[in-house]
Amino acid sequence: MDADYGKMFAAIENEVCAAGKTQVRLLARICPQDYNGISGAFVPLKRPWSRIDVYRDFPNNDNRSVYEVITLAHECGHREAWLQEDEDEAVRSGAAHDSAAWLAMAITERTAMLRAEERAWRAARPLLERHSFADWSEFERRKRDDISTYRSRLGVENLAPP
Repeated sequence: MDADYGKMFAAIENEVCAAGKTQVRLLARICPQDYNGISGAFVPLKRPWSRIDVYRDFPNNDNRSVYEVITLAHECGHREAWLQEDEDEAVRSGAAHDSAAWLAMAITERTAMLRAEERAWRAARPLLERHSFADWSEFERRKRDDISTYRSRLGVENLAPP
């Protein structure tokens, strides 16, 4: 039986919104370059308020995809760390999605950004498990690709895993 990703997305959205002061937005990516090719964003506002944006390529399609569910869970991981006042998340949240500017940052800040990404992926797993997610091969592929992309953009390809 195929997973109902629409129901799963809604359940995760309801869980994170019920936990407090977070808005989840699903935004259409009209052109491939919209949103700099990223799949989502955690946007800290004035604590404890925050917003999670999930970007999609099919503005006229009401069906949620596995891609969107994984993105939402990952961005919820950033929110969880931010609410716990994680220092690495504060560095990551304060940085623009401008990878050219990242290379001008100190190596400690770039390392903090990578560690925040890794923790967000770890935090996404139990959230997805609570909602009966089953496509772990897709989750692992997305996680591997995302971490690899961050390593490259941050110029820390040779940094040892935590």
